[in-house]
Amino acid sequence: MLGIFLLKEQGDVKNASRPDWTTDGSFLAFRQLKQLVPEFKKFLADNPVSVPSMNLTSEQGSALLGARMFGRWPSVCRSALICATNRLKMFL
Repeated sequence: MLGIFLLKEQGDVKNASRPDWTTDGSFLAFRQLKQLVPEFKKFLADNPVSVPSMNLTSEQGSALLGARMFGRWPSVCRSALICATNRLKMFL
């Protein structure tokens, strides 16, 4: 649900009780994020990418799939930096 909060503006029913810093202020909202890391790693292991020209192992194919999905290798290196099989080992 999207919306705009107009605080300390005309029409704010609690205008008098709000602190001055809320006028034209910015707010940060926190959202709880559930990360299923073990499940994601299992998905990668169960679905490795196969690139015939690169002759990848199952582990390398899983790492490549994860890098393609997130744009980063497990080593945090950008996935755009890989271009040959012999360099793949550097990023795992």
